[in-house]
Amino acid sequence: MACAVATGHQFRELARRYAAAAGRPPVKLIPMPRAAMRTAGLFMPSAREMAEMDYQWYSPFLMDASKTADTFGLTATDLDIIINNQVSAAEA
Repeated sequence: MACAVATGHQFRELARRYAAAAGRPPVKLIPMPRAAMRTAGLFMPSAREMAEMDYQWYSPFLMDASKTADTFGLTATDLDIIINNQVSAAEA
């Protein structure tokens, strides 16, 4: 069974890779307290949606695609290919 837990360091690395693919300087990521995000959610729908899903940031969130891979014969696409495709689509 293939499972992964994403850490804050991995999210920063992902943001760095997106910035590099886009030819941009890396962005600075800072944590936001739960109360601040929930308060912002009173005025911003996207903040409200993020606050609703914040449990994923405060405890391990495991993703396992083994059943999907076994059932449908799918394999994961390399992350660098995904990043480059998304950056190209955003620039188009």
